[in-house]
Amino acid sequence: VCRAIDWDVWCGQARDQNLVDWVDKWICIAPHIEKKLRAEAQYRDGQLQLIRPGVNLEKFMFEEKKENFNIAMVTGDIWQMKNVTEGLMIFAMLVKQNESKPWKLHWRGQWADHAAYMEQAVKYFLESRGISNRVFLYQLDENMDTWYNKMCYILTPSIKEAFSYATAEGMSKGLKPIINNWYGSKDIWPEKYIYNTVDEAVKMFDGEINSYEYRKFIEYYYSNQRMLNEIDNFINYEKNYIKQG
Repeated sequence: VCRAIDWDVWCGQARDQNLVDWVDKWICIAPHIEKKLRAEAQYRDGQLQLIRPGVNLEKFMFEEKKENFNIAMVTGDIWQMKNVTEGLMIFAMLVKQNESKPWKLHWRGQWADHAAYMEQAVKYFLESRGISNRVFLYQLDENMDTWYNKMCYILTPSIKEAFSYATAEGMSKGLKPIINNWYGSKDIWPEKYIYNTVDEAVKMFDGEINSYEYRKFIEYYYSNQRMLNEIDNFINYEKNYIKQG
């Protein structure tokens, strides 16, 4: 069984028809990933299945959010595809339009070896826009369930994602999502959570916060148990387990 996630697909790891035929079952995690796979190879009936990711909702406990000025941005490696400069531009404009409000950007990420210039670029951006004292970078060892507790928004400015677990985990905690319109995003997230321009993103911070709505969306569409059940059904886990036993 091969679970094709994202970067492996775009790099063409599934273009070799011999490799595709050798694998018994293929799983992909988003409609735009499935479209890419099917465009580059031939799959037997029932060989390739779209199974959307799931969040462990017991790990990310829900908390209704009261409006505050704390924004979460989770990028992991800080490189071009995470579009961090746009995220920072959104934050800079938000601060400029509401200078009296104590907006803060809490950023979980680490500098990537393959994008060494980003650290200097980000440092200059923060200093030149006068927001260095409002942006906080957190390391990988943070307990994300606890980390999200003080946040109210989850900003996802990426230009490439296969899903965005950060968005799903933030929503499961009750955070309001503000998501860039990256390729494939509208097949995963409701359009009302998606922005096309920096101005649109800034305006979304003024809207109502519906923590229960965000949590319910994840519970219905992206629960871990739903994903595991679909995987078991696809690979006939129970039937094969009994047969082998």
